[in-house]
Amino acid sequence: EPQEEYEMGMWGKRRLNYLKENRPVMYEELVMDGLWAHLVSVDRKAEEMSETLLEQMSEAEGVNAELKKKDHMEWAARRNGIKNRVHEIIYNELIYA
Repeated sequence: EPQEEYEMGMWGKRRLNYLKENRPVMYEELVMDGLWAHLVSVDRKAEEMSETLLEQMSEAEGVNAELKKKDHMEWAARRNGIKNRVHEIIYNELIYA
């Protein structure tokens, strides 16, 4: 079956590297049975999860447009902290799973 046309994002690439370096048997199995589809699925799930968690955590912690206007540096620092936590969650739940 032909590969779907898809621009692989950061998460799919990281999953591929992880599989090659740390899970060679799983990697070989996926090569035989749909590696591309697996990577596309992981990439899409990770992007969706990233957007959702970033929005939810920012809202819960008051990192919003009001804070951005009032104190841009504080907003940026807190937003980056949230992004880092979101990335850790994605690594643990999707990339290293």
